[in-house]
Amino acid sequence: MLPIEDASIRMKLMEIMQTQAADTVKAWSLRSDGVYTRVQANLFHLRSQMRFMEITKERVKAAEASTRTSHRFHFAPTQEETTARRRKRREGKKP
Repeated sequence: MLPIEDASIRMKLMEIMQTQAADTVKAWSLRSDGVYTRVQANLFHLRSQMRFMEITKERVKAAEASTRTSHRFHFAPTQEETTARRRKRREGKKP
């Protein structure tokens, strides 16, 4: 064990640990006799891996929105953008 002094890292780590502890879909528990058993799902179903993917998507969207002009993230152009660029190139080459 070592201390996590940075508050933001500590909060992210706690979020990860709490999400994994709350997993009721794919979780297993180690009993005192050394046997693993499936965690019984209650009314609330949470799959930690899916939740982590949702969190990541939310953070990417937020980062994308706040850094639109910085070009920090480079995403592939959409089909519509690609088609529009090709059309402009073709139109520019016509006499």
